[in-house]
Amino acid sequence: QLLNQLPEPTIVHWHGALVPEAADGHPRFAIPAGASYQYEFPMIQGAATLWYHPHPHHATAGQVHRGLAGFLLVRDEEEDALGLPSGPREVLLLLQDRDDNPARAFEYDLTAADREDGLLRETPFGNGVARPMLTVSRARYRFRILNGSQARVYHLALSDGSAFTVIGN
Repeated sequence: QLLNQLPEPTIVHWHGALVPEAADGHPRFAIPAGASYQYEFPMIQGAATLWYHPHPHHATAGQVHRGLAGFLLVRDEEEDALGLPSGPREVLLLLQDRDDNPARAFEYDLTAADREDGLLRETPFGNGVARPMLTVSRARYRFRILNGSQARVYHLALSDGSAFTVIGN
């Protein structure tokens, strides 16, 4: 259930999920401030890394920038049989670029340049944290990465130049 405690309408859109129209988060179904909506749908697809975000008309970008986005993981026996890293070695990473000033990092205040070129900010954030770091062992890891930025394209690499394998996109 979604209880909208925002001062504006919102709705959840499930990227990549096979859901019925009433649950897909179309802007015409936006939930007014103070109202709620009960989502119910069967998961009828195989393993996938999906994501959700709000989708109200003319407010999607601002709500995503302020942090309303996340993962929806679908698992199945076929994926489990692959023996991919899991638990603490399965890392979910939602990337966004934000203002370097912590007081403004989650503000959504577009400039004329943003409207022309797309919102591009100087500081990389991972899961809402500026310039995140993760200490790892020499074991294999599985990263599930989502680009939640407005206009930024990321070129990802390991700091020591080691190769990594993309298993889905």
